[in-house]
Amino acid sequence: MTDGGLSELLKLAVQHPAKLGPAFDELPADLFGHPGYIAVCNGVIAVGGVASADRQWLHRLSSAAADDSVRSLITELAVEPIQVPDGALDRYATEQLGRA
Repeated sequence: MTDGGLSELLKLAVQHPAKLGPAFDELPADLFGHPGYIAVCNGVIAVGGVASADRQWLHRLSSAAADDSVRSLITELAVEPIQVPDGALDRYATEQLGRA
């Protein structure tokens, strides 16, 4: 999976965790390659994985960030548009997980 695909997968985990479900939580953090992406994935794991996402999800992720650079990356992932039309988000999430 390319860095672009990995960032898309992390954007989904941050913005739409329910679309990924427990399958994301089973991915090894080192799959994400880039130290910042690994740190974000470790943060997801630290707060209970995407399966535990609730209304405080983004706040919990940010609070669990190892440092300000990881917190900044989480913010970027939270606001960057996901590269898919709205109606295709479920299928896109499934495809991204399948590529991982």
